[in-house]
Amino acid sequence: MGLRGVRKTSIDELVREAGISKGSFYRFFPGKEALALEVLARWEREFHQGIQQRFRSSIRAAKFSTSLCP
Repeated sequence: MGLRGVRKTSIDELVREAGISKGSFYRFFPGKEALALEVLARWEREFHQGIQQRFRSSIRAAKFSTSLCP
């Protein structure tokens, strides 16, 4: 789906690549568009979590370095 896009990728291709049945797919997603939206939402959450972790690390490093220099 990532290479060909949502419209050009069939459900059959998706389930074959994932190694699951169509029934399993449809149990969690009403269609491939819903899957695509969930993937994007997950990427967004992971991106924001990564940014927050880097920010916290930067804050800790800055606090540590200023504590060394009175």
